[in-house]
Amino acid sequence: GGELDVVSVRSASASARFERGPSDTRGTLLDLSDRPNCCISVRGNEAVIGSTDHALYGIDIQKGRKSRTLYTKQAGHSEWVTCVTHLPDGRVLSGGMDSKLCLWNAAGAACSNLAGHDGSIAVVKALERCPVAVSAGYDKRIHVWDLSKHTSRALVSSLSGHAAPILCLSSSPASLLASGCRGGVACIWDLATGSVSRKFPGHGGHVTSVAWADESVVMTGAQDGKVRVWDV
Repeated sequence: GGELDVVSVRSASASARFERGPSDTRGTLLDLSDRPNCCISVRGNEAVIGSTDHALYGIDIQKGRKSRTLYTKQAGHSEWVTCVTHLPDGRVLSGGMDSKLCLWNAAGAACSNLAGHDGSIAVVKALERCPVAVSAGYDKRIHVWDLSKHTSRALVSSLSGHAAPILCLSSSPASLLASGCRGGVACIWDLATGSVSRKFPGHGGHVTSVAWADESVVMTGAQDGKVRVWDV
């Protein structure tokens, strides 16, 4: 399943561009890899795409061409790249089936590894308050990272509460985190205390997407074909 996003277009210029449509309706085709691509993050003029060939590719959106490859023999993933996000300062954080988190510089192809997960990483998100990020996956735990610290000391906390692999995360402005797992359960976490404040076991299939409508309402989508709206 894909991600569930709540989108609000507030900018008049953004609305105008949307109404006009693309300047070139044919689009731009970039042949990045002969393997399937799994994930994407966009910040400013850069899109970063993660691939099953173990690499990530930076795209200069304005120029419509590849700007960098995030993979070397010394740095990067050794398995499929499953998730990626930009930090507000331009750095890139990626997760893979190799249970590695790679923290890439804002430019170039240098990275540091963040150790902590024991299984494939399914999702990574940067929080609005820089430079904190969260990651989760098949070890059923959520890791909270302070990326202002050295990578050896970046792991702030490890949150346990799901009985099945975690597939999706979404943060609210009120220091709450929503998560969904393969067991059909969504959880609400208080990041200030590291505790589960609510559990929502209403779905009949994997919870594949979560999104906040506002600070007190969260939405979940699942493989049972339903979207549920919850008061937190």
